[in-house]
Amino acid sequence: MDPDFLQFLLKEDRAWETFLEEIELSSEEGEVLREGLKKHERLMAMEDKEMHQWEKIGYAMFFFLFALFLFCFYSYCTLANIFIIVLTCMFWMYSYYAPPPSEDITLRERILKVFPEVKVKLGKRITQLEELADRADQVHKGCTIANVGANTAGIASGVMSLAGLCLAPVTGGLSVGLSAAALGLNIAATATSVTTSIVEQTNMTSIEAKANSIKTVGISPEELAFGVLHQNSKRFFSFCSNFNNLRKIQGHVLTAENSPPSLLQKLFGCTAKTMTTKDKIFGGATTGLCVLMDAYFLLQASKQLKAGVKLEPAERLRQWSQELERIGDMVTQIHGSLLKSLTLSE
Repeated sequence: MDPDFLQFLLKEDRAWETFLEEIELSSEEGEVLREGLKKHERLMAMEDKEMHQWEKIGYAMFFFLFALFLFCFYSYCTLANIFIIVLTCMFWMYSYYAPPPSEDITLRERILKVFPEVKVKLGKRITQLEELADRADQVHKGCTIANVGANTAGIASGVMSLAGLCLAPVTGGLSVGLSAAALGLNIAATATSVTTSIVEQTNMTSIEAKANSIKTVGISPEELAFGVLHQNSKRFFSFCSNFNNLRKIQGHVLTAENSPPSLLQKLFGCTAKTMTTKDKIFGGATTGLCVLMDAYFLLQASKQLKAGVKLEPAERLRQWSQELERIGDMVTQIHGSLLKSLTLSE
Protein backbone atom coordinates (compact mmCIF):
# COMPACT_ATOMS: atom_id res chain seq x y z
CA MET A 1 0.00 0.00 0.00
CA ASP A 2 1.15 3.53 -0.70
CA PRO A 3 2.22 4.81 2.75
CA ASP A 4 1.20 8.37 1.85
CA PHE A 5 -2.32 7.20 1.06
CA LEU A 6 -2.62 5.25 4.31
CA GLN A 7 -1.27 8.17 6.34
CA PHE A 8 -3.76 10.49 4.66
CA LEU A 9 -6.60 8.08 5.35
CA LEU A 10 -5.66 7.67 9.01
CA LYS A 11 -5.01 11.36 9.73
CA GLU A 12 -7.85 13.02 7.83
CA ASP A 13 -11.14 12.57 9.69
CA ARG A 14 -13.27 13.49 6.68
CA ALA A 15 -11.54 10.96 4.43
CA TRP A 16 -11.83 8.30 7.12
CA GLU A 17 -15.56 8.94 7.60
CA THR A 18 -16.09 8.67 3.85
CA PHE A 19 -14.16 5.41 3.86
CA LEU A 20 -16.31 4.01 6.69
CA GLU A 21 -19.53 4.98 4.89
CA GLU A 22 -18.33 3.30 1.72
CA ILE A 23 -17.38 0.05 3.47
CA GLU A 24 -20.52 0.28 5.68
CA LEU A 25 -18.60 -0.03 8.95
CA SER A 26 -20.10 1.05 12.27
CA SER A 27 -18.42 3.69 14.40
CA GLU A 28 -17.11 1.02 16.81
CA GLU A 29 -15.70 -1.07 13.97
CA GLY A 30 -14.14 2.01 12.40
CA GLU A 31 -12.56 3.07 15.69
CA VAL A 32 -11.03 -0.36 16.27
CA LEU A 33 -9.82 -0.59 12.67
CA ARG A 34 -8.22 2.84 12.83
CA GLU A 35 -6.50 2.14 16.15
CA GLY A 36 -5.31 -1.25 14.91
CA LEU A 37 -3.89 0.18 11.68
CA LYS A 38 -2.18 3.01 13.53
CA LYS A 39 -0.67 0.56 16.02
CA HIS A 40 0.45 -1.68 13.17
CA GLU A 41 2.03 1.25 11.34
CA ARG A 42 3.92 2.33 14.46
CA LEU A 43 5.18 -1.18 15.08
CA MET A 44 6.27 -1.61 11.47
CA ALA A 45 8.05 1.75 11.56
CA MET A 46 9.80 0.78 14.80
CA GLU A 47 10.82 -2.57 13.36
CA ASP A 48 12.24 -0.98 10.23
CA LYS A 49 14.03 1.73 12.17
CA GLU A 50 15.32 -0.29 15.12
CA MET A 51 15.94 -3.68 13.52
CA HIS A 52 19.67 -3.11 13.13
CA GLN A 53 19.84 -1.45 16.54
CA TRP A 54 18.28 -4.50 18.21
CA GLU A 55 20.70 -6.73 16.37
CA LYS A 56 23.58 -4.72 17.79
CA ILE A 57 22.06 -4.87 21.28
CA GLY A 58 21.63 -8.63 20.94
CA TYR A 59 25.25 -9.10 19.93
CA ALA A 60 26.39 -6.86 22.78
CA MET A 61 24.26 -8.82 25.27
CA PHE A 62 25.70 -12.10 24.01
CA PHE A 63 29.29 -10.93 24.41
CA PHE A 64 28.46 -9.48 27.83
CA LEU A 65 27.01 -12.79 29.05
CA PHE A 66 29.90 -14.69 27.53
CA ALA A 67 32.41 -12.41 29.25
CA LEU A 68 30.48 -12.75 32.54
CA PHE A 69 30.53 -16.51 32.17
CA LEU A 70 34.30 -16.53 31.58
CA PHE A 71 34.83 -14.24 34.56
CA CYS A 72 32.78 -16.48 36.83
CA PHE A 73 34.46 -19.59 35.44
CA TYR A 74 37.99 -18.36 36.09
CA SER A 75 36.92 -16.92 39.48
CA TYR A 76 35.64 -20.36 40.47
CA CYS A 77 32.03 -21.35 40.05
CA THR A 78 30.65 -20.26 43.41
CA LEU A 79 27.00 -20.04 44.37
CA ALA A 80 27.15 -16.25 44.25
CA ASN A 81 28.50 -16.29 40.69
CA ILE A 82 25.78 -18.68 39.54
CA PHE A 83 23.18 -16.46 41.20
CA ILE A 84 24.51 -13.41 39.34
CA ILE A 85 24.38 -15.21 35.97
CA VAL A 86 20.81 -16.44 36.56
CA LEU A 87 19.60 -12.98 37.59
CA THR A 88 21.22 -11.38 34.57
CA CYS A 89 19.61 -13.87 32.17
CA MET A 90 16.19 -13.48 33.81
CA PHE A 91 16.39 -9.68 33.58
CA TRP A 92 17.34 -9.85 29.89
CA MET A 93 14.53 -12.29 29.08
CA TYR A 94 11.98 -10.21 31.01
CA SER A 95 12.98 -7.03 29.21
CA TYR A 96 12.74 -8.80 25.84
CA TYR A 97 9.47 -10.61 26.49
CA ALA A 98 7.84 -7.99 28.69
CA PRO A 99 4.04 -8.25 28.69
CA PRO A 100 2.15 -5.52 26.80
CA PRO A 101 0.45 -2.70 28.72
CA SER A 102 -3.19 -3.09 29.73
CA GLU A 103 -4.35 -0.71 26.99
CA ASP A 104 -2.67 -2.91 24.36
CA ILE A 105 -4.38 -5.96 25.83
CA THR A 106 -7.75 -4.18 25.56
CA LEU A 107 -7.03 -3.21 21.95
CA ARG A 108 -6.10 -6.80 21.14
CA GLU A 109 -9.36 -8.07 22.57
CA ARG A 110 -11.34 -5.53 20.54
CA ILE A 111 -9.40 -6.39 17.38
CA LEU A 112 -10.04 -10.11 17.83
CA LYS A 113 -13.73 -9.35 18.22
CA VAL A 114 -14.21 -6.81 15.42
CA PHE A 115 -11.70 -7.67 12.68
CA PRO A 116 -13.50 -10.81 11.34
CA GLU A 117 -16.55 -8.69 10.46
CA VAL A 118 -14.33 -5.96 9.02
CA LYS A 119 -12.66 -8.51 6.73
CA VAL A 120 -16.06 -9.71 5.49
CA LYS A 121 -17.25 -6.17 4.70
CA LEU A 122 -13.98 -5.27 2.99
CA GLY A 123 -14.25 -8.41 0.86
CA LYS A 124 -17.81 -7.54 -0.20
CA ARG A 125 -16.79 -4.02 -1.19
CA ILE A 126 -13.76 -5.24 -3.12
CA THR A 127 -15.93 -7.73 -5.02
CA GLN A 128 -18.46 -5.02 -5.82
CA LEU A 129 -15.80 -2.64 -7.15
CA GLU A 130 -14.27 -5.34 -9.34
CA GLU A 131 -17.69 -6.25 -10.74
CA LEU A 132 -18.44 -2.59 -11.49
CA ALA A 133 -15.06 -2.20 -13.21
CA ASP A 134 -15.71 -5.29 -15.34
CA ARG A 135 -19.17 -4.01 -16.23
CA ALA A 136 -17.76 -0.61 -17.23
CA ASP A 137 -15.22 -2.31 -19.49
CA GLN A 138 -17.91 -4.49 -21.06
CA VAL A 139 -20.15 -1.49 -21.75
CA HIS A 140 -17.23 0.45 -23.21
CA LYS A 141 -16.19 -2.48 -25.39
CA GLY A 142 -19.73 -2.96 -26.72
CA CYS A 143 -20.07 0.75 -27.46
CA THR A 144 -16.66 0.79 -29.16
CA ILE A 145 -17.72 -2.09 -31.42
CA ALA A 146 -20.92 -0.21 -32.26
CA ASN A 147 -18.89 2.92 -33.05
CA VAL A 148 -16.66 0.87 -35.35
CA GLY A 149 -19.76 -0.08 -37.33
CA ALA A 150 -21.01 3.51 -37.33
CA ASN A 151 -17.67 4.88 -38.54
CA THR A 152 -17.46 2.22 -41.25
CA ALA A 153 -20.95 3.15 -42.44
CA GLY A 154 -19.92 6.83 -42.29
CA ILE A 155 -16.90 6.18 -44.52
CA ALA A 156 -19.04 4.27 -47.02
CA SER A 157 -21.61 7.08 -46.93
CA GLY A 158 -18.95 9.70 -47.61
CA VAL A 159 -17.45 7.76 -50.51
CA MET A 160 -20.89 7.30 -52.09
CA SER A 161 -21.69 10.98 -51.62
CA LEU A 162 -18.41 11.96 -53.30
CA ALA A 163 -19.18 9.59 -56.15
CA GLY A 164 -22.60 11.22 -56.54
CA LEU A 165 -20.99 14.65 -56.76
CA CYS A 166 -18.50 13.47 -59.38
CA LEU A 167 -21.17 11.75 -61.49
CA ALA A 168 -23.75 14.55 -61.27
CA PRO A 169 -22.70 16.28 -64.53
CA VAL A 170 -22.72 12.94 -66.40
CA THR A 171 -25.48 10.76 -64.96
CA GLY A 172 -28.56 12.24 -63.36
CA GLY A 173 -30.48 9.36 -61.84
CA LEU A 174 -27.40 7.38 -60.80
CA SER A 175 -25.88 10.31 -58.93
CA VAL A 176 -29.18 10.98 -57.17
CA GLY A 177 -29.46 7.31 -56.22
CA LEU A 178 -25.93 7.23 -54.86
CA SER A 179 -26.49 10.40 -52.85
CA ALA A 180 -29.80 9.11 -51.47
CA ALA A 181 -28.15 5.82 -50.48
CA ALA A 182 -25.28 7.76 -48.90
CA LEU A 183 -27.77 9.81 -46.88
CA GLY A 184 -29.55 6.62 -45.79
CA LEU A 185 -26.27 5.10 -44.60
CA ASN A 186 -25.43 8.33 -42.81
CA ILE A 187 -28.79 8.33 -41.03
CA ALA A 188 -28.19 4.74 -39.88
CA ALA A 189 -24.68 5.63 -38.70
CA THR A 190 -25.96 8.70 -36.85
CA ALA A 191 -28.74 6.71 -35.19
CA THR A 192 -26.22 4.05 -34.10
CA SER A 193 -23.78 6.61 -32.77
CA VAL A 194 -26.46 8.54 -30.86
CA THR A 195 -27.90 5.35 -29.35
CA THR A 196 -24.41 4.22 -28.35
CA SER A 197 -23.75 7.55 -26.63
CA ILE A 198 -27.01 7.34 -24.68
CA VAL A 199 -26.33 3.75 -23.60
CA GLU A 200 -22.76 4.51 -22.53
CA GLN A 201 -23.64 7.68 -20.62
CA THR A 202 -26.56 6.15 -18.72
CA ASN A 203 -24.60 3.01 -17.83
CA MET A 204 -21.52 4.93 -16.71
CA THR A 205 -23.64 7.24 -14.57
CA SER A 206 -25.22 4.22 -12.89
CA ILE A 207 -21.83 2.54 -12.36
CA GLU A 208 -20.25 5.66 -10.84
CA ALA A 209 -23.24 6.13 -8.54
CA LYS A 210 -22.94 2.57 -7.25
CA ALA A 211 -19.17 2.91 -6.91
CA ASN A 212 -19.66 6.04 -4.79
CA SER A 213 -22.33 4.28 -2.71
CA ILE A 214 -25.03 6.80 -3.56
CA LYS A 215 -28.57 6.27 -4.75
CA THR A 216 -28.89 6.08 -8.52
CA VAL A 217 -31.05 8.99 -9.70
CA GLY A 218 -30.13 8.77 -13.37
CA ILE A 219 -28.70 11.41 -15.68
CA SER A 220 -30.66 14.59 -16.36
CA PRO A 221 -32.05 15.16 -19.88
CA GLU A 222 -29.96 18.32 -20.24
CA GLU A 223 -26.71 16.51 -19.41
CA LEU A 224 -27.65 13.61 -21.67
CA ALA A 225 -28.47 15.91 -24.60
CA PHE A 226 -25.25 17.89 -24.12
CA GLY A 227 -23.21 14.70 -23.98
CA VAL A 228 -24.85 13.29 -27.12
CA LEU A 229 -24.27 16.53 -29.04
CA HIS A 230 -20.67 16.73 -27.85
CA GLN A 231 -19.81 13.12 -28.73
CA ASN A 232 -21.63 13.11 -32.10
CA SER A 233 -20.86 16.57 -33.44
CA LYS A 234 -18.85 15.10 -36.32
CA ARG A 235 -21.67 12.71 -37.13
CA PHE A 236 -24.25 15.55 -37.33
CA PHE A 237 -21.84 17.56 -39.45
CA SER A 238 -21.48 14.60 -41.82
CA PHE A 239 -25.26 14.21 -42.00
CA CYS A 240 -25.71 17.89 -42.88
CA SER A 241 -23.01 17.62 -45.54
CA ASN A 242 -24.63 14.58 -47.19
CA PHE A 243 -28.07 16.17 -47.00
CA ASN A 244 -26.79 19.35 -48.65
CA ASN A 245 -25.03 17.36 -51.39
CA LEU A 246 -28.26 15.48 -52.17
CA ARG A 247 -30.21 18.75 -52.43
CA LYS A 248 -27.67 20.23 -54.82
CA ILE A 249 -27.46 17.13 -56.99
CA GLN A 250 -31.26 16.80 -57.11
CA GLY A 251 -31.63 20.44 -58.08
CA HIS A 252 -28.97 20.07 -60.77
CA VAL A 253 -30.73 17.02 -62.21
CA LEU A 254 -34.08 18.89 -62.20
CA THR A 255 -32.51 21.75 -64.17
CA ALA A 256 -30.76 19.42 -66.62
CA GLU A 257 -33.84 17.32 -67.37
CA ASN A 258 -36.30 20.25 -67.23
CA SER A 259 -38.82 17.93 -65.58
CA PRO A 260 -41.42 18.59 -62.89
CA PRO A 261 -40.38 18.07 -59.27
CA SER A 262 -40.44 14.48 -58.13
CA LEU A 263 -41.50 13.21 -54.72
CA LEU A 264 -37.87 13.21 -53.53
CA GLN A 265 -37.45 16.79 -54.70
CA LYS A 266 -40.60 17.87 -52.90
CA LEU A 267 -39.53 16.01 -49.76
CA PHE A 268 -36.15 17.79 -49.57
CA GLY A 269 -37.41 21.10 -50.87
CA CYS A 270 -35.15 21.05 -53.94
CA THR A 271 -35.39 23.81 -56.51
CA ALA A 272 -34.04 23.79 -60.03
CA LYS A 273 -30.51 25.16 -59.90
CA THR A 274 -27.34 24.42 -61.77
CA MET A 275 -24.53 23.14 -59.53
CA THR A 276 -21.49 25.37 -59.89
CA THR A 277 -17.83 24.42 -59.60
CA LYS A 278 -17.74 26.19 -56.24
CA ASP A 279 -20.60 24.01 -55.00
CA LYS A 280 -18.76 20.87 -56.11
CA ILE A 281 -15.51 21.92 -54.46
CA PHE A 282 -17.21 22.91 -51.20
CA GLY A 283 -19.37 19.77 -51.10
CA GLY A 284 -16.42 17.53 -51.94
CA ALA A 285 -14.20 19.22 -49.31
CA THR A 286 -16.74 18.89 -46.49
CA THR A 287 -17.55 15.30 -47.43
CA GLY A 288 -13.86 14.42 -47.68
CA LEU A 289 -13.25 15.95 -44.26
CA CYS A 290 -16.05 13.81 -42.82
CA VAL A 291 -14.54 10.70 -44.41
CA LEU A 292 -11.13 11.52 -42.91
CA MET A 293 -12.67 12.03 -39.46
CA ASP A 294 -14.54 8.73 -39.70
CA ALA A 295 -11.36 6.98 -40.81
CA TYR A 296 -9.41 8.47 -37.90
CA PHE A 297 -12.00 7.48 -35.28
CA LEU A 298 -12.32 4.04 -36.88
CA LEU A 299 -8.56 3.57 -36.57
CA GLN A 300 -8.60 4.70 -32.92
CA ALA A 301 -11.51 2.40 -32.05
CA SER A 302 -9.84 -0.54 -33.80
CA LYS A 303 -6.62 0.07 -31.84
CA GLN A 304 -8.57 0.13 -28.58
CA LEU A 305 -10.27 -3.16 -29.38
CA LYS A 306 -7.01 -4.79 -30.44
CA ALA A 307 -4.99 -3.52 -27.46
CA GLY A 308 -7.79 -4.03 -24.97
CA VAL A 309 -7.50 -0.48 -23.65
CA LYS A 310 -9.28 -0.11 -20.32
CA LEU A 311 -11.67 2.72 -19.58
CA GLU A 312 -10.33 5.36 -17.19
CA PRO A 313 -13.26 5.12 -14.70
CA ALA A 314 -12.82 1.34 -14.63
CA GLU A 315 -9.10 1.73 -13.93
CA ARG A 316 -9.88 4.08 -11.03
CA LEU A 317 -12.26 1.50 -9.59
CA ARG A 318 -9.59 -1.19 -9.88
CA GLN A 319 -6.99 1.03 -8.21
CA TRP A 320 -9.34 1.70 -5.31
CA SER A 321 -10.11 -2.02 -5.12
CA GLN A 322 -6.37 -2.74 -4.90
CA GLU A 323 -5.98 -0.22 -2.07
CA LEU A 324 -8.83 -1.91 -0.20
CA GLU A 325 -7.19 -5.29 -0.81
CA ARG A 326 -3.99 -4.02 0.80
CA ILE A 327 -5.95 -2.75 3.79
CA GLY A 328 -7.62 -6.17 3.94
CA ASP A 329 -4.20 -7.84 3.87
CA MET A 330 -3.08 -5.71 6.80
CA VAL A 331 -6.27 -6.58 8.70
CA THR A 332 -5.67 -10.28 8.03
CA GLN A 333 -2.01 -9.96 9.08
CA ILE A 334 -2.87 -8.19 12.36
CA HIS A 335 -5.68 -10.60 13.18
CA GLY A 336 -3.57 -13.64 12.30
CA SER A 337 -0.61 -12.49 14.39
CA LEU A 338 -2.84 -11.98 17.41
CA LEU A 339 -4.41 -15.41 17.00
CA LYS A 340 -0.95 -16.94 16.68
CA SER A 341 0.27 -15.21 19.85
CA LEU A 342 -2.78 -16.44 21.74
CA THR A 343 -2.21 -20.00 20.52
CA LEU A 344 1.44 -19.91 21.61
CA SER A 345 0.53 -18.50 25.02
CA GLU A 346 -1.87 -21.35 25.61
